[in-house]
Amino acid sequence: MRVFFVYPVCPGPVGGLKQTRLTIELLCELGYPAQLIVDYRDLPRETDDTHYYGLQTPLASFDFASCSNELRPDDVLIFPEHHLDRYLAATADVTVRKGVYNRNGFGALASRPNRKSMRQLEFAFANSPYTASISRFLYRLPRDRVFQIHNWIVRPPFGRDPDTTRELAIAYMPRKIPETVRKVREEVQRREPDVKWVEISEMGERDVAESFRRCAIFFSSQNREGFGNPALEAMACGCLVAGYAGTFPFPSPYASSANGCWAQERSEAAAVRTVLKAIRTVRENADAYSQYLSAAEKTAEPYSKATALVQMREAMSSIMVTAGSVGDAVTRGHYLKSVPQARLGLQAYLASLYILARKQRLQLGDLVRSPF
Repeated sequence: MRVFFVYPVCPGPVGGLKQTRLTIELLCELGYPAQLIVDYRDLPRETDDTHYYGLQTPLASFDFASCSNELRPDDVLIFPEHHLDRYLAATADVTVRKGVYNRNGFGALASRPNRKSMRQLEFAFANSPYTASISRFLYRLPRDRVFQIHNWIVRPPFGRDPDTTRELAIAYMPRKIPETVRKVREEVQRREPDVKWVEISEMGERDVAESFRRCAIFFSSQNREGFGNPALEAMACGCLVAGYAGTFPFPSPYASSANGCWAQERSEAAAVRTVLKAIRTVRENADAYSQYLSAAEKTAEPYSKATALVQMREAMSSIMVTAGSVGDAVTRGHYLKSVPQARLGLQAYLASLYILARKQRLQLGDLVRSPF
C-alpha cells in the first residue's frame, strides 16, 4: 500500500506544510512508503519551500495534474483540508482510497465539499481535539474514522541551549495579522523603549529556533490556527510566550495560564498588557519567570516523535482494515485511546455555522447534527 499526500507547494514557510512533511517521515519509519504529490497548478513549477524546513521528504515521480494516470486502487491519497472541495472534484473519477489531513478547522470549514463529494472520504487525520471534532462534524465521518496525530514539535533544532546568551528582547512574526502586530509593537515600544524587537520572517527553521533561544519573550500573533506551531516551538526553546493562542473560538490544544501570558484573541489592548506583563516578569520576578518556563517545557514534552509514532501506528493499523470491517475491535480501541470526546460548546458550534453560511457551505443536517 502506497500513501500519497497532496502538497500545495507554497513560496513561503507554512507550519501545516512542514507537519505534512514530518508526517511522511513518521510513516516511512513505520514501513509505509509515503510521498508528496506536489500540486503546481497555481504556482510556477520552480516554486520550492523545502529550504525552510531542511527535511528530505520523498517526492512522487509525478505531480497532481497527472496523478489520475499513476495511482492504483490500493493506494491511499490524502488531501489537505484547504480547497478540499477542489481536490475531491478533480479526483472524483480516480479509484483510490481517500482521506483528509485536517490541520486547520477554519480552513476545513471554508473548503467543505458537497455531500456527494464527501462520500469519497474514508478517514481523516486531525492535529488537535478541536480539529478532530470539526472533522466528524464536517465530513460526516464515524468516530472511528478520525485519528488525532500530535504535531511533532520537540525535535532539532527546537530545544534549549545553555550556551546561548538570552537577552530581554521580543521575537515576533509579522506574517499573520501584520497591522495588529504593528500596533502592539509600537505601543509596547512607547512604554518600554529599551526592549528590542527581533523580527522572524522568511527564515529557515534553524534561524527561527536561534531567535527563540536568544530572546526572552516571544510575542505570539497566531490567528485562525488549527494548532499553532510557533508558540509551542518557542516554549521548547525556553522562550516565554505572550500573545494570542490563535484558535478562538475553538480551544487551544496547549495554551494555559500556567505556561504563558495569553491574551484575549484579537484584542490589541489585551496583547499589549500581556507583553508588558511578560517584560516585568522577566525583569523583576525570577520565581514566576522560572515557573512559566518549567510549565511550558512540560507542555511541549508530549509533542514528540515517540508520541506521534504511537498514534500514527494505531491509525494506520485501523486504516488498513477494509471498509466492511470498520467496526473491528482494533478500530474501536484506537478511537477510545486517540480521539478525545471533545465537546467544544455552543459558541464554537455557532461559529462553525457562521463560517459555513458565509462560505455558502451550510447544509441542513448541520443544524441538527453536531459533536459540540
